[in-house]
Amino acid sequence: MTTRWIKNLTALLAGAALTLGAAPALASPPEPAPVAPTSSGTPSHATMLGDFAAPIYQAEMSPEGVKLIDVEATLDALEEAKVNTYAYPIFGLPHYGDGTAGPLEITQSQWDHMPEFADAAAERNIDVYPYLVPPSIGALDTSVPRPDQEPGIAPFGWDYIAWAEETAKLSEEHPNIGGLFIDDFDSNTPYDHSPYSFAFTPDYVEQMSTAAKEHNPDFTIHGVVYYQSLEVASHFRGALDGVVFPYRANTGDPGTADASKVREEGEVYGDLTHCLSQDTCLQLASFADAPSDSAAAVSTTVDVVEGEQHQLELALNHDNYLPSCEDGSCYQFSVPNYTPTANGDFSSISQEVTVTGDGPHRLSFWTGAVNSSQSGYHVLEALVNGEVVASRDVNDPAGPQTFDVDVTEHVGEGETATVTFRLHNATGVGNFDGQIFLDDIALTGAEIRDGSFDDLESQAWLPEQVGEAMSAGYTAGQHVVEVLVGDAVAASFPIEGHTGWSTHTADLTEELAGVDSAQISVRLRTAGNDHARHVWVDDMSITGTSLSGEGFDDLQAWTLAADDGTAAEQVESFDALFMLYASRLSIDEPEHQPSPEYIREVQSAGLEMMQEGYFDGSLIYVLNLSEPLDHPDGVERGIIAELHGDFMATDLATCDVVLTEAQRSLRVTEGRTCVVGTDLQGSTVVESGAEIAIIESDVRGSLTVNGAIALCDSSLGGALTITGAPAVRIGATPELCAGNELRGSTTITDATGVFVVAGNVSRGSLHCTGNTGAPATRNTPNEISGSAGGQCAAL
Repeated sequence: MTTRWIKNLTALLAGAALTLGAAPALASPPEPAPVAPTSSGTPSHATMLGDFAAPIYQAEMSPEGVKLIDVEATLDALEEAKVNTYAYPIFGLPHYGDGTAGPLEITQSQWDHMPEFADAAAERNIDVYPYLVPPSIGALDTSVPRPDQEPGIAPFGWDYIAWAEETAKLSEEHPNIGGLFIDDFDSNTPYDHSPYSFAFTPDYVEQMSTAAKEHNPDFTIHGVVYYQSLEVASHFRGALDGVVFPYRANTGDPGTADASKVREEGEVYGDLTHCLSQDTCLQLASFADAPSDSAAAVSTTVDVVEGEQHQLELALNHDNYLPSCEDGSCYQFSVPNYTPTANGDFSSISQEVTVTGDGPHRLSFWTGAVNSSQSGYHVLEALVNGEVVASRDVNDPAGPQTFDVDVTEHVGEGETATVTFRLHNATGVGNFDGQIFLDDIALTGAEIRDGSFDDLESQAWLPEQVGEAMSAGYTAGQHVVEVLVGDAVAASFPIEGHTGWSTHTADLTEELAGVDSAQISVRLRTAGNDHARHVWVDDMSITGTSLSGEGFDDLQAWTLAADDGTAAEQVESFDALFMLYASRLSIDEPEHQPSPEYIREVQSAGLEMMQEGYFDGSLIYVLNLSEPLDHPDGVERGIIAELHGDFMATDLATCDVVLTEAQRSLRVTEGRTCVVGTDLQGSTVVESGAEIAIIESDVRGSLTVNGAIALCDSSLGGALTITGAPAVRIGATPELCAGNELRGSTTITDATGVFVVAGNVSRGSLHCTGNTGAPATRNTPNEISGSAGGQCAAL
């Protein structure tokens, strides 16, 4: 099991009566002890598995020309996909009407019909969250102050405090209404440079939350925040309850065809939205206007045991996460969103070097880019003595590239040469962002000073800029986390590169020698500043002192201090939702419709990351609910149902009992029992009506099952006998329930529901009869070295 997986299991068990200690031999499960669900819980479910929009409509429209949802048909399709939550659209876009209805009529109708939909959904155990259009999509006029705006959407216009409060009031009468989703939240904040930057500030969102929670303390507000804007979310810890990650392969080939980046981007997103071990941690922030040498800090007094070693250990994470360079030290040129540039604008760095020898002279350098939205505008150029010798478009999707160019002719016969790198806009833009990184500069026959950009103080490069839009600077050395004993810095950890949550250590024995108490401080210091930065601190301890495993759950013992432009505060983990783009609707352009293979790969990875604790729930954009499962445009609904079923069978948040230590002669008589990472000895029995999930465990005796079973990534030494089970998963989707080693005989008869045998190594006999059909294999073959018969003969 991964460290992250173990921490997620520990968090799930925290606060429950059940412990991780050794359990006694059991004739039946202990008194059910509900596992504390993660913060993702909806009103009716421990884990959200949601879908957004594209309902089935009635044949006739409203008198205003607005489409009306066919409630029962829509709920039938949602149930078919094993969805437990529906994001109900309140969007005033034209395709929600007949072309004559405006956004006010459309959104008013959607709002008016939501209670009826919620009541019908409650009967299906489906929760409902209104999904609101933001100002950037609703064509809000940015030149007009908010109070004087045209309403735009109805009934509450651009007053999102009213939207939150009135929706929370509805939730009092319709308790399966759980909260709000806000689309494109990131591009409607002050941190994305958009014309709608005034829409959502942290203070405003806190007012929304406060107004809603006065009526429903469990009401939640989630904002959609894309990967490239994830640092925006850092500003809203404590204001937003959660964020939604729409996977779009931003670091690969952006869109809905490249599944290769889902784990890489998902793990970064999950790390940056969660504290490490529990729900709270320390956040230190340096904002864009923080002056040099400003700091945000916390301090406390600890008792010190004389004569012992004093080893500091703390976990750090930070939002300097976008790809830059391998070691975190390079130079960055960037243009932000929604920021116009003029023809000829540029940002450059230059260095005059002494040239020796007649040549040849070759200029080499490394580049890496974060793609912008258009090619032909932002171009990185390398110049020698004012002449361009190499260039790269910021939107080049080829990934990191190293250039090696013969520049002998451009160096000429002089004793010196000027080397320049610049981000150049030959043609100005209105709203095309991009970033490009520069590193490892070398010129044969000359010495480039600080060509690897390791020394912020070197002053080796002379900056120049035309126009105000672009920014540039060193990626390393701008911010540093320091631990102080008294007033002296005892350890420092530069914020450069991104490794997720990582543990840092330092020996403080000398600094703490000869004292019985000491003041310990942690601070984020701004050495230079070209960007806002957030740092999170968790699990801090110093051996031989009273500071042990400090998770910053209670800051009463700590003193907080922050200079202008900085902040120090305790924050909670976000409720982070993974969003798959699955829309295969007729209104989508063909190139924007993901393939069934893409849908399976991305959603299975997202659900796997939910198991590991990177995400707390899932929200799909958008299932085709209208077409049958055997239709080419409806096939994804069946894929999602299969994946959701396999996930729910192994979801620890829904277990009544979780057992993590060895059991002997376990008998499960009722409820849902999950056995994780341990041994089952003797005879294990699961009675009819009960359910068991056995994950990463060793079953040393026999296993007899009359209830539902999911057996995943485990070994079974004795006989497995399954009779009349409503659901059988002996292995399933490999990312969610890997196959097993079956060393004894296996007999499966009369299964009445889902029947999967996938990815197993079977060394004994395997016989299946009287089940709903031959077992599914989830495209994961079994390895059969013993005999196989009946419905399992083809395995």
